Amino acid sequence: MRLSVIVPIYGVARYLWRALESLREQSAEGVEYILVDDGSKDGCGAIVDICARKDKRFIAVHQENGGYGKAVNKGLAMAKGEYIAIFEPDDWVEPDFYVGLLKRAEETKADIVKTGFVDFFDDGRPGGSGIAASFDGESKEGADFTIEKCPKLLAQHPSIWSAIYNRAFLEREGIVMEETPGACWQDNLFQVKTALKAKSIAFAPGRGYHYRVFPGKRAPEPKRILGVVGGIRDWMEENGVGAPEVVAAEAMRELWYVGLAFEWKRPFRLVGIMRRIRKDLRSVPENRLRELGILADRMRSRYGWAKAGVILGLLRQALPQLRYWIEGKIRCM
Repeated sequence: MRLSVIVPIYGVARYLWRALESLREQSAEGVEYILVDDGSKDGCGAIVDICARKDKRFIAVHQENGGYGKAVNKGLAMAKGEYIAIFEPDDWVEPDFYVGLLKRAEETKADIVKTGFVDFFDDGRPGGSGIAASFDGESKEGADFTIEKCPKLLAQHPSIWSAIYNRAFLEREGIVMEETPGACWQDNLFQVKTALKAKSIAFAPGRGYHYRVFPGKRAPEPKRILGVVGGIRDWMEENGVGAPEVVAAEAMRELWYVGLAFEWKRPFRLVGIMRRIRKDLRSVPENRLRELGILADRMRSRYGWAKAGVILGLLRQALPQLRYWIEGKIRCM
């Protein structure tokens, strides 16, 4: 078996047929699809059973509701493939999506093979491409690398579903999904663990994964957001992650999450987190400081200036060396 695709499913009957049909149409050979129904109440379980009866590549699994992490881990325990993929049940992929990833894996023998994705909005508006265009250089060069050579990966959307992971690598490092209740960004720590533990990462060209975006969906409460940030930071410190540019790249994403927490307009404790982020950003080499400001431009194009303004303000406090560049951006709002 070349690839096991794990599909954690809960409450998405409206989108599930299209998602699973896109998997059924995959042209890659030697693939199994593990459909884990996490106690859905809206008919997802019946859809899973129908698909499993019609296509022997689909494996139906039913369990009591335990959350996103527990559903993924159930699939990991059952997987037989040399590589593992995680697929969101409200998204869809183009027919050759896994072909390209597997080909790249065979060429490089990398622990992780990563590719791009495309946002599409539930209300029909046009979406943009995920994963910055700057990654195209890595995919064209053909060489695999470690996160220390491409730390900007950590500052991007986790997008763990637009990648495949060597199963032996995950087992060797003991990497599984956090089994916290519900679906609250468990993918963040999974992405950090895999990226930092991988001995080799490769990029595959293309953006064949279509990621559904729900306009107006509110971020989790600040306590949960900051819990994600703190969990990542604690794990990095426990595992001795200290390369300045790697830590700074993760700090950029943490700033983004702190900005999301501000949307609630509710007082909560930020002093400790901001102190840690400020320290991390100040450790970045001078010749890389301006590059960090790219985050604001990316956020402006994708989310508008309101959120970008929050992050720019935090950056101005955290990184005095960028003060004038950032103030110039703010004046353009």
